[in-house]
This record gives sequence, C-alpha cells and structure tokens, in this order.
Amino acid sequence: MFLMWAACAPVVVIPGVHFLLIIVVPLVPFVAAYRTAKKAKNLNDTVGVQGLTLGLIVALIVLLAIIILLVLGNQLGVYEFEGRAKALVWIIVFIAPLYSGSMSALGFMYGALKSKKLESD
Repeated sequence: MFLMWAACAPVVVIPGVHFLLIIVVPLVPFVAAYRTAKKAKNLNDTVGVQGLTLGLIVALIVLLAIIILLVLGNQLGVYEFEGRAKALVWIIVFIAPLYSGSMSALGFMYGALKSKKLESD
C-alpha cells in the first residue's frame, strides 16, 4: 500500500505545486488589493493616488523582505551566489518589487472604480 501511495503522490503533488507557482502566486498582489478596494467605503476622487501609494508601500515591503532574506541568508551561510545565480538574484531584486507594487496599485484602482460603478447603479 505504501509503495502505491509513494508512486501516486508525485502525480498529485507536482501539478498542485505548479498551479500554485504559475497561477496563484502571481495573482496575489492584484487580487488582495482588488478585494481591499471593493470593501472600502467612502473612497474619494483620488483613487489613482491611493492606488499608487498602496503600490509603493507594497513594493517597499517586498524590497525590504528580499534584502533582509538575502543578507541573513548570506551571513548565516545558507546560500552563496556566484556567476549566473548572482545575476538572477539581482534580476529578482529589481523585478519582484516592481511587479508586486504595480499589480497591487492596478488591483486597488480597478477595485475602487468597480465599487464606484456598482454604487452608482
């Protein structure tokens, strides 16, 4: 029985992990900000400024988290980067905050405009 379970587990687990990494994780900043804006009451006319402010805050939090993880991991000897790996890390440091911030700003603005449209109907 155990051998059968061990043979079938990767068939179930691997597609689930791929679904999480490819579909769910990239949508989290947009969906979280969208749902927050949909629940907010009394949003004024500066939805764009509020969305960009939220995006900036999210981008700074992501940037700080990445920097802290990289510094701690490097100091504790968990990982060391050389060559291509170092280039990929720098790409992630630049892309992840930009992506998270822009998607959360977009999600907030879309959610706020959608809730205003529903209120006016």
